[in-house]
Amino acid sequence: MVEHKYRKEKGERKRKAALKSNERWKDPKVWKKRSEGIKKSYTKELREKRRKKATSQWKENPKNKQMKQKSLLNLSSPILKKQILNEHDNKCDKCGSTKKLVIHHNDYLYNSDISHLSVLCKKCHGQLHKELRRKEDFFKGDNTIKRATIEILKALKIDVKDENFRNTPARVSRMYQEMCEGLFAEEEIKEILKIKFPSTYEGMVTCQNIEAWSLCPHHLLPVKYNIYVGILFNKECIGLSKIPRLIELLAKKPVLQETLTQEITYIIDKNLKTLGSICIVDGVHTCMQARGVKATGSSVITSSATGKFLNPDKHKNPKGEFLDIIRKK
Repeated sequence: MVEHKYRKEKGERKRKAALKSNERWKDPKVWKKRSEGIKKSYTKELREKRRKKATSQWKENPKNKQMKQKSLLNLSSPILKKQILNEHDNKCDKCGSTKKLVIHHNDYLYNSDISHLSVLCKKCHGQLHKELRRKEDFFKGDNTIKRATIEILKALKIDVKDENFRNTPARVSRMYQEMCEGLFAEEEIKEILKIKFPSTYEGMVTCQNIEAWSLCPHHLLPVKYNIYVGILFNKECIGLSKIPRLIELLAKKPVLQETLTQEITYIIDKNLKTLGSICIVDGVHTCMQARGVKATGSSVITSSATGKFLNPDKHKNPKGEFLDIIRKK
């Protein structure tokens, strides 16, 4: 109760103080004094004095010399803008227009060094950013990989500004984009398996020596695969050229060889409703040959079979037939 009473009294005191201050500001004399004070503080002489004092203090500070050098690289500086435009002859680097010029960062790290900048007109600048956005939509990790590559090079004490390493981050990003194409190819895989043709063929279709590249998920080092596939179609088949393309897309990602082997047979059976399929994968792993045990000349073989290849009929043995075809080759 005492605490509640104290809070109530405190609230009343605050309310009374607020009312007094409001009454004080209603007085025209108080307003006149305040407005005169504001006018005096914003006279030209006082502003000039304050500016001089601030600049002298800034110049005396040794840390600000470094800041001044950095500020020269700021594109908001009109001096730097003129310098860049003069170097590019006040023309757009793409179309040669002299109207509505914009300075564009060529470097993904927004490096404001003059060698990393280009001059474009607004139209060309807009088109360039549209292309960049289209690429980003396909592969959103581009800039992340580039920055990570720079950090790796720095950790290895390699000079990133060296001519041999200047474009390395961009090259590494493009390499991963190409070698991990399968991670972003769900729609393409669906399109490949979508178009089917009627077929009365009851034999086995064998596709051999399909070369595909992948990445080892443990070390992110390349793996070269030789893949052999046998399929027993059931009244429907796909174009023969689609089989190697499908396998290539499934391989282009960081994946275990055992998982890839099973995935090939699973996707073929699920989407094409086959009577059975078989896959043999022969892989050469650079993570085994170039490092660790350094087992040069070694390869890893995995296999997966479904349907009639696992449970053959009495008079037909498709698995044996498939293995015979591979041995002959």
